[in-house]
Amino acid sequence: MISATLQGSVNDKMCFMSFSSTGGTGNTTASDATSISGSERIDPVRSGATFLITGLSAGSHTFTGQYKAWDTSSVCTVTNRNIIVLPLP
Repeated sequence: MISATLQGSVNDKMCFMSFSSTGGTGNTTASDATSISGSERIDPVRSGATFLITGLSAGSHTFTGQYKAWDTSSVCTVTNRNIIVLPLP
């Protein structure tokens, strides 16, 4: 699960958060399919989502938040960031 408060600096330009993992095999990279987004307004928005990631090898993996703005005209402020990882059998 990932969640964050996302706020852009320009109307009609969204901010996004995704994640990537490293360590072992079967790692995942940040993508639009595993991302959350803020509002198209400059108001802060709390977003969250749960994703099932399969194919990771047993052992240690490091999950890291990845962030992007809609384009270079907007600056994103990201606060209250969370990544929760639950291993499943």
